[in-house]
Amino acid sequence: MVTMDARDERSLDHLMDSLKAQLDMNGPQMHIVGSTGDAKALIPVLHAMGAIIEGLYTQIGRLDARLHAIDGEEV
Repeated sequence: MVTMDARDERSLDHLMDSLKAQLDMNGPQMHIVGSTGDAKALIPVLHAMGAIIEGLYTQIGRLDARLHAIDGEEV
């Protein structure tokens, strides 16, 4: 069985915590934008969340590639 090392786990935890913090911090702003219809105010929020999601995607892809490499060695 392949497991993540402590560094990978900390990295994913940090990215997830960052995304949750962005959602918590910007939730009220999103609600206001939803009620006023001023979508331009969401641009900085979405930009920050997009960068965090991109980081998660990259980290998960790296872990997936490592898993496939390890599976190939075990065969």
